[in-house]
Amino acid sequence: MAETKKVTISVPKEDVSTLQRWKASGRIDNVSAYVSAALRDRMDRDISLDAIESTFGGVPPLDLVNQARGMQGLPPLTVEDLRRPSAGAA
Repeated sequence: MAETKKVTISVPKEDVSTLQRWKASGRIDNVSAYVSAALRDRMDRDISLDAIESTFGGVPPLDLVNQARGMQGLPPLTVEDLRRPSAGAA
């Protein structure tokens, strides 16, 4: 297991309530582990997007982005969507 470090984050109350309810029902074992895994997933996505943008010298062409999104069952993006930092390539 990787070495860990305790940090403090702010989370909307509704999200905390949901996580606590999921823990109480047994849906998740540990709130910290769930949040850490979600963070890791997002970081892996951003690392992948950085690699894609490095390959293309920027954001890939919209048609390639939408082809990748279609393969994942996601709706296509518009040019305006693609300009948002959170749009992503997939």
